[in-house]
Amino acid sequence: GLGDLPGGLSDLKTRVETVSTTVASLQGRIDDLATQVAEPADSERAARAVAIGLLQQAAEKGGPFAKDLAMLKTLGMDAPEIAALEPLAVKDTPSLAALQATFPSVADTILDATDEGAGDGFLDRLSAIGGELISVRPTEVIPGDGAAAVVSRMQAAVDAGDLAKALDERKSLPDDGKAASADWAVQAEDRVAIDTLMDKLALSVTAPGN
Repeated sequence: GLGDLPGGLSDLKTRVETVSTTVASLQGRIDDLATQVAEPADSERAARAVAIGLLQQAAEKGGPFAKDLAMLKTLGMDAPEIAALEPLAVKDTPSLAALQATFPSVADTILDATDEGAGDGFLDRLSAIGGELISVRPTEVIPGDGAAAVVSRMQAAVDAGDLAKALDERKSLPDDGKAASADWAVQAEDRVAIDTLMDKLALSVTAPGN
């Protein structure tokens, strides 16, 4: 080996060993740099996940959420869902709970508009003390194609948190019923769109390259 070489060749051995040490040191530095490059990517992904979580909370509670959405753009996200959410983020869209709470009065308005607000099995109006009216609603869905039956299916869907199904059922209402529920329907459509886009956005943060 190099350890058996005489005279000046021993210097060669020392130089080779020095070079080997230097190469090993460089390899270590390269490995460290590779780790440092990976860490920012992981940190960025974590930051995006946190920002999306905050955005979901803001969007779900109702009202505008433009500031929370802008945070994602600050972090460099350019997913198509962000662009689609921008016009919705400035609206005062109610939460699911708020839309569920207001639907019973919307149902009354629909039935009044379609002349099915009394004695149809869905809404029995009884005279109360002082001449006021109270509504007694059944707990089951009514079969049929009339406005009362459609509204009963809408109510069941709303209670289940399925606004998309409620909106689909609404298509079967007569024009008067559609007009009576138009404002609620617009808000429900916006809520469905927001929730759908938010679900897609949440999934995008775990996709490769994000």
